Amino acid sequence: FDRDLGSALSAPLPRVDVAFYDRVSPNALPERLQRWMASVENGGGTVKVIPPKSSVTSKSPLLLISAISTLWSASSIAKDMAANAQFKAARAFDAEILLKTDDRGDSVVDKVVFVKRK
Repeated sequence: FDRDLGSALSAPLPRVDVAFYDRVSPNALPERLQRWMASVENGGGTVKVIPPKSSVTSKSPLLLISAISTLWSASSIAKDMAANAQFKAARAFDAEILLKTDDRGDSVVDKVVFVKRK
């Protein structure tokens, strides 16, 4: 995963999508993806959480967004990834974590989109 994502981010692509096939809660973002998010922020990029498009508002979307972003920015992951060359390609990107509502009515991660900064 890491090698493929690093190659995609190093290619001259304006956007790289990472799809999720399993049900992943935004509060349980895989650690390997947290490293990439930390590298985006270390490079001056932003990570946004895009809530699901629905007529029903999440119980506490601001709390959810806050909890997700602190997962990697407050952890030692951010420091560890700062020196790792493998993750440097992400520093030229912003990232969006797109959520969707699953069949149970829960918000889950649909995909993560890396968008090259101009």
